[in-house]
Amino acid sequence: MVYAALGIIWVVLLITAFSSLRSLDISVWAKWMWFLFILGVPIMGLAIYAIRCLICADWSALKPLMISRSGSVSKVRENAPRK
Repeated sequence: MVYAALGIIWVVLLITAFSSLRSLDISVWAKWMWFLFILGVPIMGLAIYAIRCLICADWSALKPLMISRSGSVSKVRENAPRK
């Protein structure tokens, strides 16, 4: 519920920021940079967080499904029915 409220607040702030760009007496280039900054910072933050989660993840649960470095097939694949 809190995340929904924060999302609504973020959308309202985006609408206000974009509507204020129409009234500013700045160049079109500066308006586009401001527009990309407003959209890019949250997306970049999410991307950095996702990469961090992938790096710090506990991959031990997936080890039985992967092929080992020595080239042997994991136990799951050995017990799989053959076609």
